[in-house]
Amino acid sequence: QQNRIRGPADFELVALIGQGGFGAVFLCKETQGGKVCAVKRMSKSAIVKKEQVHTVNVEVGVLKEARMEHSPWIVQLFYAFSDKY
Repeated sequence: QQNRIRGPADFELVALIGQGGFGAVFLCKETQGGKVCAVKRMSKSAIVKKEQVHTVNVEVGVLKEARMEHSPWIVQLFYAFSDKY
């Protein structure tokens, strides 16, 4: 099950960690396995309205690249997914 596609339903929100211009970061727990992680939830409509789609895509790209390099300075990206919101 390690390679199956994850989505919002796979995470239980535990607490709000912080908020920003596009959304919020939550402390979450995976519903299967109980692994604790941070989940950044962003509003698609706010990103589009502020014309920041490219910026968000670059951020995801940097996090994916850093994951491959095992950077000690950048938070590790485990999953990235999108829904209709």
